[in-house]
Amino acid sequence: MGRLATTWALMKSSWRVLMQDKSLLVLPMISGIAGLLVMAAFIVPFIGTGGGLYHSPAPTPATYVLGFCYYLCNFFVIYFFNAALVDYVVTRLRGDEPTIGNSLREAASCAPQIAMWAVAAATVGVVLQAIQSRTGFLGKLVAGFLGIAWTLITFFVVPLIVIERKGAIEAISDSTAMVRKTWGQQVVSGVGYGLIGFLLTL
Repeated sequence: MGRLATTWALMKSSWRVLMQDKSLLVLPMISGIAGLLVMAAFIVPFIGTGGGLYHSPAPTPATYVLGFCYYLCNFFVIYFFNAALVDYVVTRLRGDEPTIGNSLREAASCAPQIAMWAVAAATVGVVLQAIQSRTGFLGKLVAGFLGIAWTLITFFVVPLIVIERKGAIEAISDSTAMVRKTWGQQVVSGVGYGLIGFLLTL
């Protein structure tokens, strides 16, 4: 119950910040628009390779390269605006007065670390898609579980990059260690924040 109580208190604190600063909705909105622009930029190339990693019956090296580039651009956009959101919320929780502009500048100052994290995530994404496209049902199931595990152990990467200015590799390692110490709390909070994010997106 201690972990559940801590998670619930943290979620309530974050929710209060969101309710006090509805301008925060600007960040996921811009992130969503930027993500759509990235997708639009890759539609024609994906069609040229037979539908990309998801639909191509026999992915070629060019397909994997294109898929990696798409993942890289998409993840960078997502992580960049997540970093701005983390900075905004943390600044508010510390008692200071955050602004969207300052949070975006803080995210920009972490751009090299965010880019390296996007490279790592894109690599994992391409590998998992390769497993799914080249194997049967069992392979897809294994890839799905690996994807869930990767998402969980890297949950704290962006906050570590923003708050502690850690590099991508170090942040992944520390995030994994943190998840091991707080596994139950991490799962509950991940589901809770995922639900909040889904509702905000709607």
